[in-house]
Amino acid sequence: MSHRPDETSLTPDERRSWRSFVELHDEGRRTEALTALDALVTSLGGDDARRDRFAEALAVAWIDPLEPGEHAPTLLRHPLWQRVLLPHLERRVDSADGARRLGIVLATGSVARTDLDERDLLRRAAEQETVGTQSRRWLLDTLLKDLEYAFHELPAGVLAEPEELESDADWLQRLASELQREDELRPVVDYVRQHAAASRAFRRRTDRSVSYAALLEALAIEWRDAPAPLR
Repeated sequence: MSHRPDETSLTPDERRSWRSFVELHDEGRRTEALTALDALVTSLGGDDARRDRFAEALAVAWIDPLEPGEHAPTLLRHPLWQRVLLPHLERRVDSADGARRLGIVLATGSVARTDLDERDLLRRAAEQETVGTQSRRWLLDTLLKDLEYAFHELPAGVLAEPEELESDADWLQRLASELQREDELRPVVDYVRQHAAASRAFRRRTDRSVSYAALLEALAIEWRDAPAPLR
């Protein structure tokens, strides 16, 4: 691994378990590696302070250097996330920086997504951000990428729940204002709100013989030409 976390918070036995895990993992001996990892996280489980220090060391070594789209190290196995990093994060709900850093893991790990939603975490970080704009920029990038994927599927089916689309539009409008990108993103906000209204109208229909595409045509909502950030 390219970045070694600080091990000073570990006892000698825990340090041996950690190093055994790393070596066995690198050798491809997965079952033995996870046994060593389980011994480590079980030992740390009884000491919140030391577990938090090791979680912070992992974040500094593995997560801080990452940029959006980059992957966390393969050594970030489920026990490390569920029993070390996640408890640390849950006790630091007031820390936008901690939320932002660990949010990168959620963008690259399906197991992590089931424990804590990536977008909820980024929204929390954006709401708490008092210095800089990094959390808000990452949240904006995430929203735009998710919406780009959703609109790419049109007109095969109805989009997300109207409430979710409206919430996305509200966040886009807020972020556009705070990041001074209103002129660029105003067409995107309007486009998302139009489709939220169309989705709501479609869900209220009792006659489902009319396709969503036909409804969009009837409402004069253009789905072929999404604004530039969504295509």
